[in-house]
Amino acid sequence: MQTMTTYNLKDFLAYPVRYETSDDGIVTAYFRDFDGTTQADDAGSIDRVALDWLVLSGTVLPKRHELIPKASAPQAGEKVLEISPTIALKFILRNAMTSRNLRPSDLGRILGMSSQAINALLDVYREGTRFDSLFKALQACGCEVSITSV
Repeated sequence: MQTMTTYNLKDFLAYPVRYETSDDGIVTAYFRDFDGTTQADDAGSIDRVALDWLVLSGTVLPKRHELIPKASAPQAGEKVLEISPTIALKFILRNAMTSRNLRPSDLGRILGMSSQAINALLDVYREGTRFDSLFKALQACGCEVSITSV
């Protein structure tokens, strides 16, 4: 029997970001947790651009066999970008798969689902993913998720 790994949903819901604006108006977003940056042409679009970069990073890291980091507490001068609970659960599922060295096809065999169905389950841009499907996949990976109010 495999050991259960417990994840707390709140650890993946809100990531700190620091913005700096250059003299020419370009705004750069710095993510400590991801050791990365992105830029926008103006302050009005930086939140959207930064959130897109954050979500995309959560899909790239597991492909490189790296874990998606937990969100750290914001420091002075940082703001917090919130992601949806569904995306946070998909981040956790991706981490569980990476930790157990499972590919989508492996998880599909365990759950009796096609790898296409698993890829749809993992797709952070796909809306309407059912929580029960995510929890079933997490259980198959030996994980449980704690949900507490933040």
